[in-house]
Amino acid sequence: MDGKIKMTTQETLENNIQFREDSGKIKFIYEEPAGDGGDYKIREIIPSKIVQRGERDIIKYALSKVNEARKEWKKIEDIRNSIKKNHIFLETQYGGGPFLEGRIVGATPSVIRVELDKPLSGKGEIFFGISSGWAGHHIFTDDYQISKEGYDGARRALCRAYEDALHKPEKDLVQRLNKIRNLR
Repeated sequence: MDGKIKMTTQETLENNIQFREDSGKIKFIYEEPAGDGGDYKIREIIPSKIVQRGERDIIKYALSKVNEARKEWKKIEDIRNSIKKNHIFLETQYGGGPFLEGRIVGATPSVIRVELDKPLSGKGEIFFGISSGWAGHHIFTDDYQISKEGYDGARRALCRAYEDALHKPEKDLVQRLNKIRNLR
């Protein structure tokens, strides 16, 4: 997928929703590919009052939730594409050492990517997993701006990119040694 939320007919959406039973409750699952190689997903238990109304209302409820989620996913894709086109300048100090300059070149709800420009060049990324979300740390604010935690994560990624660039000769040597060892 090219990273765009595609226009989809209601019939196509209906065909892609899966319903499951979980401990006596009815839930639905819908997913579609995201531009970062992952998937956008929504999983939700159908309220019992909707289930009692029957199949038609269950499907209608699930469709409305999927359409709400897709609107949010579209906003995320728009921001992601904007950051790709208009990198965000970033600087930080590495420990007590040099000042690092770079750019945020990509951001999704789960990962922020940077490129280090000075004093060395390199790339880095930080993943915000489910634990980050539980702790209230998110890359984006509710209004889809990069959050303080997102910027902090980008600065950590810049430092990691610096460390990787600084130790590249040693990393390359280790890789060559392992390759030679595997040839024996």
